Amino acid sequence: MRGEVNKNGSLDLADVMLEVYNILGKKIITLVDRQLGPGYWSAKWDGRDRKGESVASGLYFYRLQAGEFFTGSKPMLLVR
Repeated sequence: MRGEVNKNGSLDLADVMLEVYNILGKKIITLVDRQLGPGYWSAKWDGRDRKGESVASGLYFYRLQAGEFFTGSKPMLLVR
């Protein structure tokens, strides 16, 4: 997953949160929860939950919030 922080040209840090949810809406893992400066950032998900256990193949959703910017929920497919 890749994204850009502060498209408006601001040099301020933004509180960024990137979370993965299953199809039932249960949070699987938080990939990013920190302040980031402007620029392009990426995060990798290895298909494990917050306990380190592998999750099943299937449809998952990610939620990205950076400051006041919120993506909503975007789908992604995990295939093993």
